[in-house]
Amino acid sequence: MRPIHGASTSKGYTPEYESWQAMIQRCTNKNRADYHHYGGRGITICDRWRHDFVQFLADMKPRPEGKSLDRIDVNGNYEPSNCRWATQKQQVNNRRKFVDEDYYTSEQTEGKFMNEVTTRALLAWCEECGEPIYSGSKHTEQVSDSGNRYFYCAGCTVKPNTPDEAKEEN
Repeated sequence: MRPIHGASTSKGYTPEYESWQAMIQRCTNKNRADYHHYGGRGITICDRWRHDFVQFLADMKPRPEGKSLDRIDVNGNYEPSNCRWATQKQQVNNRRKFVDEDYYTSEQTEGKFMNEVTTRALLAWCEECGEPIYSGSKHTEQVSDSGNRYFYCAGCTVKPNTPDEAKEEN
């Protein structure tokens, strides 16, 4: 008999249960398109959570509206000390920082297409919209009085003060 955990409603499963199931699938299902970002990189789930939703819920508590499961250390495992409920902006700013993007250019030479692959290094994530800023792209950088660096993509308006200076005003 399956254990009763109270994670289903008349509309389906609770958001916490769906997050728990998705976490397990990301780390264990080699047929998932995103497996290489999780289980394929060695990301695992602690024994306490792997087979027990009730323990997961006891540690994580109910999911606040507008938040989803996030690993604080993106290279760390799913475990109580490394997980939180986070907003989309928090998650965008918590991505792996050393990501390269390959983009392709085609040039027609003597009736043949010459394809070139160029790799651009990720410089930062835009503080305003969360979009990636690659080396060589147009962007604005601000340095706060405390020495923190903030980056804004070309499409975003730079705020009058940086995030840590705004905190000081409040």
